[in-house]
Amino acid sequence: MNRPLGITLLAVLNFASAAVQIAAGVLVFTGRVSNAITVGTGLDWFLHGPLAGLAVLLLALIQLLIGIGLWRLRNWARRLLVVILGLNCAGLVVALFAAGRLHDSVALIAVALRLAISALLLWYLLSPPVARAFAYPQAAED
Repeated sequence: MNRPLGITLLAVLNFASAAVQIAAGVLVFTGRVSNAITVGTGLDWFLHGPLAGLAVLLLALIQLLIGIGLWRLRNWARRLLVVILGLNCAGLVVALFAAGRLHDSVALIAVALRLAISALLLWYLLSPPVARAFAYPQAAED
């Protein structure tokens, strides 16, 4: 079965993001930049210096593996991405309420937009045509 266009785009986005994260992780690990790169990832509160760089490299590896799995239509990659997006949506719902309580309209709009994008991606990955594309045991041609 042919790889759906949306899955191809998600795989390419994962490859691009992993490449940026690898570069950032190497820079943080070697001390060329501070661990400011981890701000906003949830890692900044306990990781500093080389450890922060290794954490960024680990996240890059996970994204790279997801990209490869999506490219090859491996169902484990789709399932892992569904779990990650589900957790992301749950966290964004909490952030949405927090932004609303703080009366921060800019944060509220930004979080709502991120939640909408994550929810749409989740819906897409769970849609029957996409699930069927991953159901075949043979991989997409590389």
